[in-house]
Amino acid sequence: MLKPLVPFVVASVVFLILRGEVLKQFSDETPTLKTEERPLELMNDPFLKLVDNQYVPFDFPKN
Repeated sequence: MLKPLVPFVVASVVFLILRGEVLKQFSDETPTLKTEERPLELMNDPFLKLVDNQYVPFDFPKN
């Protein structure tokens, strides 16, 4: 019953490990909680815009 799910679970775990390594999520060197210290890459953060040839976070209006 669960045998067909095994490839999807393995692929998901591999993806999350690789993504974590790229974003340094599992490292003490670069915390990813603060916006200033996160890598600003459009591929990993869709809430970025290009300003003066640099990616900056969007300013969301406060309601």
